[in-house]
Amino acid sequence: MDGRTSTDHIPPYSEQAERGVLGSILLDWVRVMDLCVTAGLDGTAFYVPAYHSIWDACLSLHNDRKPVDLLTVSDKLRDSGELDRIGGSVFIDRLVDATPTAANAEWYIDIVNKKWLARKLIDAARDAESAIYGGDDPQEVVASHMHALNMLEKEDNTHPTKEGIWEQCKANAKLAKEGKAVGLPSPWETFNRDTGGAVHAGVTLVVGAGGTRKSYLVNQWGLHAAVVEGIPGVYYPFEDGPTRSMSRSVCLLAGVDNYKWSRGNYTPEAEEAMAAAFKRLNASPFEIRGGRSLSLTQRRLELARGVSKHGWKFCVFDAFKDMMRNGEDLKEQATTIAWAADMAEEFDMPVIVTHHVNKGSKAEAGDVEAERIKKRDVRGILSIWDASRMVVALQCQKKLTNRGRPVYTNYVLDCIKSNYGPLGACSLNINHGTGAFTSAIRKPFSDWTTNEYETIESHEKEEGDDAF
Repeated sequence: MDGRTSTDHIPPYSEQAERGVLGSILLDWVRVMDLCVTAGLDGTAFYVPAYHSIWDACLSLHNDRKPVDLLTVSDKLRDSGELDRIGGSVFIDRLVDATPTAANAEWYIDIVNKKWLARKLIDAARDAESAIYGGDDPQEVVASHMHALNMLEKEDNTHPTKEGIWEQCKANAKLAKEGKAVGLPSPWETFNRDTGGAVHAGVTLVVGAGGTRKSYLVNQWGLHAAVVEGIPGVYYPFEDGPTRSMSRSVCLLAGVDNYKWSRGNYTPEAEEAMAAAFKRLNASPFEIRGGRSLSLTQRRLELARGVSKHGWKFCVFDAFKDMMRNGEDLKEQATTIAWAADMAEEFDMPVIVTHHVNKGSKAEAGDVEAERIKKRDVRGILSIWDASRMVVALQCQKKLTNRGRPVYTNYVLDCIKSNYGPLGACSLNINHGTGAFTSAIRKPFSDWTTNEYETIESHEKEEGDDAF
């Protein structure tokens, strides 16, 4: 050991490569400036102060749509009072003399970019070291550090231009015109067309009464996004846990009754379908995670890892009350929903959160309209509603089968809040065996009646012992 610390080292840079980039610009500015902008270079990419100044002059001329050559760059530096400081016009002439050809510009740019990234990594590591010595939570530092490193990698790939952003705007409008989701697509086309899917970089709150199969709905939503659309994402089934949720997920894909499967009541055909469904799920970018007892800091760390390692583009939390130590604590509710909104913004992803509501019985209310979930039914403090960019209610009615057993029917997926567009609703059918929701042709709420316990035909026949 020689006793030196990391601060004794000269930061990584290549003077030859920096000189090669600038010389290539002066030889062929039309092509090379576009290469530099696409690579995301800015002044800090050039470690040598004189080269930093010359780059700034080149970029300013390029942005003003002016030629970038020996004369214009010299004049630009003279006007700013920097020409004499860097060595005069002779210094700029030498850049061209030292660059044999602009044909190697991509190679020079790549070297400069890598050295620049190395310096930023060193700075990020020092920031993490300072935070640790400053007493910050180590797990929070790891999450912030990992996300910072991930963002560095993104920045070094390309910076979005105004033209690129506009192209994305037009692409989103085209998707909307075709009835497709601009946000996270759901399995239900009518819902996608009316609402755009789960909002991007925000919280979509899915509310409903207990036992109405909200977990099946958001599980199916995540499966559709990852398995069908190929969008990487993660599902946190805090209520049911990863084992039960894995069984339910595979059954949803296979069209198999999960209740009977889990109790060994299935046919050889069902077993074959399950094996094929798991193979499909296993090959998809769909992750199922536990972690009910984790803190918000630990969950942020896991999200940072998932975004960095697996490229997660969405997250589903089921359910809101299980994200907290004490679900009745109003302060913790506000902190938790704000945290979810922060995660959506920080990781630039849709976040879906399920939330229970307690709804008074229709018999007491006396009309159908009172049976529907409204804003006032969303239990908890107002910040839960305010922090959510979209609120979707899983509306349904409780009725009886012809054998006297309660069952929910007349499902409607009802968007009761949206910060980014009009509200919308679509009717859903449910397969009571598999729990899968499908779009229904009927108009939303058209099948609702004032008789809460109207007897309906039982689905038990299709769920008999011989059922698939």
